[in-house]
Amino acid sequence: MTLLPSLPTRVGQARHGDNHFFGLSVGDELAGRETVTGLIALSIAGRRLAPEERAVLDDVAVVMTVADPRIWPLKLTRVLSAYGSALPAMAAANLCIEHAHIGHFTTGVAAQNLVELARAVAAGDDVAGAVNEMLGRGGRFMGFGVPFRPRDERVVSLRGCLLARGRAAKPYWKLFEALCEVMYAQKGLSPNIGLGVAAACLDLGFSPREISLLAVALGQTDYLANGVEGAAQAPDVLRELPPHTVRYVGSAPRKSPRALAAASSAAGAGR
Repeated sequence: MTLLPSLPTRVGQARHGDNHFFGLSVGDELAGRETVTGLIALSIAGRRLAPEERAVLDDVAVVMTVADPRIWPLKLTRVLSAYGSALPAMAAANLCIEHAHIGHFTTGVAAQNLVELARAVAAGDDVAGAVNEMLGRGGRFMGFGVPFRPRDERVVSLRGCLLARGRAAKPYWKLFEALCEVMYAQKGLSPNIGLGVAAACLDLGFSPREISLLAVALGQTDYLANGVEGAAQAPDVLRELPPHTVRYVGSAPRKSPRALAAASSAAGAGR
């Protein structure tokens, strides 16, 4: 009998009397010491964060919170949860944001832009020159543009948190601030929270791919809250439009040949 190859994992192991997560005892090493935010980071990057690093991710998770159901993809969450279940609605929202141009996943692209800019600056360019070179070859910087208001209040909050924690002088955050000055001077564009989160997480040592997943994981409360409330409300209007709001535009209804023949026979019999 040919045996199938075994699949290695470093994620977890259930043992008699204990469970291990990334090689750490849940009961002896994690319980009472680790946090949900720390477990999320460990799940994505495979390494534990120091308490002061976890605190930065806590700040990120809080300041990112925008649970207004009118915002995409929370609209989708509300429509699907209207059928009475929160979890499918959350799953659908998560499925639709990977590689989308809006939403939490864009932080990974913003982080990659910052990494490329840092390389250009390290090679001798100033920030303005590097930005002009990247824009000149058709590139764009993800994380700029704030709809309907002059600045993103979430960036203001995150900046305040990083200042309070003594992290505003970290390399990527300083680069973020310099990039923002250039983009505002040249394009009149202000940063949104995606770019701010990217800079803060790069300074924690995460890769762009890890940052996109971190942002999605830390932003789950937006989906959860809308999924729970939407399922509890289960409004008819999100499942079926009221008849008075629908107007048919098109050809008049047609009868089948059989119906026409039957109508003709009935008319003839009535004479």
